[in-house]
Amino acid sequence: MGTDKNPTRVTMRAKVGRPRHLQEHARSNRVVKFVTDRELESLEQIADKEDRSLSAVVYRILTQHLNNTGTSENEE
Repeated sequence: MGTDKNPTRVTMRAKVGRPRHLQEHARSNRVVKFVTDRELESLEQIADKEDRSLSAVVYRILTQHLNNTGTSENEE
C-alpha cells in the first residue's frame, strides 16, 4: 500500500447530468401510444427537420395541443 501525502484531502466530483426540476414541473408520468408506420415516419421527418429527438417532437406536439385547447398548465 502506498502512503497518501495528504490524508485529509477531499476530492470533489463535478456534478453531471441534468439539473433537478421542482417536483411540480418534473415529468414523472409515462404515456404510451402506438402509431402506424406512416405516422412514425411523419414524426421522424419532423424530428429530423427540427434537429430534435422524436420524444421532444411528440412532447412539443402534445403540449401545443393542450395549450391550444386551454387544458394545460404547461407554459413551455
